[in-house]
Amino acid sequence: MDAVKLALNAFPAGLKKDDEVVIDMVLTMDKKPLILNTKAVMFRKSETRYNFSVVFLFQFAPGQRNKLVQYITQIQMSIIREFKGL
Repeated sequence: MDAVKLALNAFPAGLKKDDEVVIDMVLTMDKKPLILNTKAVMFRKSETRYNFSVVFLFQFAPGQRNKLVQYITQIQMSIIREFKGL
């Protein structure tokens, strides 16, 4: 809940460790959009021959982390109900 890993086809030019970026996430909660805009710091990158992955550590504003926790909890409960139905 404190970081995100992104898989990219190309690495953004000039991006390096400890650079600050803004991450915009648009999620769906209760059939309504949940928009989270948060600052993040590049923690690490890795690359293979054909793709890159980058890990960003979130720097949440007050209350934003709680919204993400609520979203993840809702998704977990939905998955549990789905598996109980099977």
